[in-house]
Amino acid sequence: MKKYFILLATIISLASCEREKKIEVFSSEKPFSLEIKKERSYYQAVKVKERLSEMGLDAYIINNVDSIEGEWFCIMSGALSHIDSTQSLITRLEGKFRLSNLNVVDYNQLDSFYIVASIDTTRIKEEQRIAAAEPNVPSEILQVVKSFPLSNALYLQSIKVVNFPSDDEAKRKSIEIIKNKKHDLPRGVSFDRLASDGISFSEAVFQDNLYGDQVTLQSIRLKQKTQILNASFLAVPSNSSSELAEIYADLILSTGNYLSEEKTKIEVNAAMPLNGYKVVIETKKDVFRKYYVLVDDSETFLFFSQSTNKTDEEMINILSNIGRSRGLIEYDEFYNTFYILPSKQIEEEIFLGFDIDKLTMDYAYQRGYSKWSVEMVGHWVASAYFYNTSSGIWEFSIFDMVSSTRQDYVYGRLYSNALSSNKDRIDVYGVSGYLIYNEGINWYTYRSYKELIELNFAKGRYICAIGNSMATFNKFDLVVRANSLQFVMGGYLAENKSEPN
Repeated sequence: MKKYFILLATIISLASCEREKKIEVFSSEKPFSLEIKKERSYYQAVKVKERLSEMGLDAYIINNVDSIEGEWFCIMSGALSHIDSTQSLITRLEGKFRLSNLNVVDYNQLDSFYIVASIDTTRIKEEQRIAAAEPNVPSEILQVVKSFPLSNALYLQSIKVVNFPSDDEAKRKSIEIIKNKKHDLPRGVSFDRLASDGISFSEAVFQDNLYGDQVTLQSIRLKQKTQILNASFLAVPSNSSSELAEIYADLILSTGNYLSEEKTKIEVNAAMPLNGYKVVIETKKDVFRKYYVLVDDSETFLFFSQSTNKTDEEMINILSNIGRSRGLIEYDEFYNTFYILPSKQIEEEIFLGFDIDKLTMDYAYQRGYSKWSVEMVGHWVASAYFYNTSSGIWEFSIFDMVSSTRQDYVYGRLYSNALSSNKDRIDVYGVSGYLIYNEGINWYTYRSYKELIELNFAKGRYICAIGNSMATFNKFDLVVRANSLQFVMGGYLAENKSEPN
């Protein structure tokens, strides 16, 4: 029997090797291949490769360092001897797999690359997930971020998380911040209305990691029914959760007289049963906008969703995964930025919100395609906002450069070596950072001024900037807040109360 198992294991091993051999990679003899997609993160690239494999398409990953755009993990398919043969492969991939924007890559023209056969920690320096404690934010914030669906076919293009605190001034600040951000709420729905009905809010713009089309989903953690009845300007019937969804569906429809309108009841079999409406409006001839408005039976969550390309079947499939995972926390790109938030919050401060965006070439364009800005494309940038009762709003922003090597190149070489009169070096979080000042002349008093507006530094894979828009924080205030962030679990020297130099 033991010999049988050894023989079986050998056969399985050989079969596995044979399967690996079928994935042919390009070489000097067969130099032409197609680049399907590229990602800054190795683990994002693996998601795409595995998805292609499930679709029946052989693919492999190369690590390519471009002299202009920097390091990318490229998902490739095919190995061809002649460039003329690439067109038939393009036609096949476009037709059978609906792939587009395929780029022909010549093995012999690449400067610096290697084929990634498996995770090699000596070459891939990226840590998939940081070590951090759960952020000290209101429980309703954690509830709302955990209410999203998980899909390996999607990555997070942008995220917004908003707290609607009981403190009226802090709530007003939260609403001001989110209103100034680009968002994708259904027409007719306002943040003021959501703040009257809800405790916390989150919007996720998902992008298909292969085809590029988007899915937007908003989740609102509702107040208790009695709180909604007291706060809302529209009475909410208490006999059915779908009636709350109908109120919001009617708000969408009340925004205009459209060529055609449709409001259809729908049910979604998620972890918690969802009921509501699909609203379709024809804004122009044959131009339709489609929204899903859903509430769970206990009226704990209200959801809105829409998509640029997804069919009803695809959308219902995505929505049916609500509540079946830890939501956004399951996405590395969210976890590795959100979990930088302090695990121990500073007294007399209220968490207002958090947002994250994946930088596109528009970011580099707006900055004149400078080398450092092009290097930033494809990475995620996140910001968090807090309200200090005596000093107003302060925020921190972080750029997740995925690895310390990339961070060191962008911050350590490109930024730190750039001379500037408005920055002073300072020790923070065990590294050297910079204090940034706003300098000028007050034309009423004819006196020059120098205001401390920012502290920035780099740690591990991250570049961080901490600012106070009111310019009321001194350097000690900024350093204390910097040291509370979880670039190491729990923050840097949390018990150290001494004033920095």
